[in-house]
Amino acid sequence: MTTKRLRLGLAIAGLVLVVGCSSPDGPTATNTTSTGDLPEDLVRPPADHDTLQATVSPTSAAPATPSSPTTEPNPSPTEPPPTSTPLSLPDVAFDRGSAELTEEGTRLLTALFPQLLVHRVVLVEGHTSEEDSDAANLTLSIDRANAVRMFLLSLEYRGQQLAPDTVHAIGHGECQPITPHQTTEADRQVNRRVTITSGDLTVPPQPAGPC
Repeated sequence: MTTKRLRLGLAIAGLVLVVGCSSPDGPTATNTTSTGDLPEDLVRPPADHDTLQATVSPTSAAPATPSSPTTEPNPSPTEPPPTSTPLSLPDVAFDRGSAELTEEGTRLLTALFPQLLVHRVVLVEGHTSEEDSDAANLTLSIDRANAVRMFLLSLEYRGQQLAPDTVHAIGHGECQPITPHQTTEADRQVNRRVTITSGDLTVPPQPAGPC
């Protein structure tokens, strides 16, 4: 009887020992070695894994769509300015004391003429220095302004001409000098001029006499 009890006790102890080494899901692995202890070729991915990339060959790549050029809109034509800046014919446009245009004067007016066609009114104003008498200077300034007016009316550009009632000429004599103190010939030469203004402007009356 004692021998049977001893065998039964040993069997029970062995059963406990087996249960203690088992898990509910099955036997547990006994190898607890970390990946750091494994050979290098087992923990490092294959070499081709490092360089695996999705590549597109030049022939299979979709061609880039060229950007369409930006087309700038054509600028709309602008209206001419209401009044132009007065343009001054220099003293070389006339001989000394004369109202006859020089060759240089006609050349300058011919070059200017196309710009005058776009305006409604053209005003020509004559000015002189103070060398002569007031009356003589006033007459000379009027004659020079009229000489410029008549020459402009004789010009034509691409079939266009200025209408006589749009071109006006007046003379101011020595009354509107650029350089008031005319002590040198250079000062007097600056004051001897004919100015041309064009645009939507009001024509002043011709001065009745010397200033």
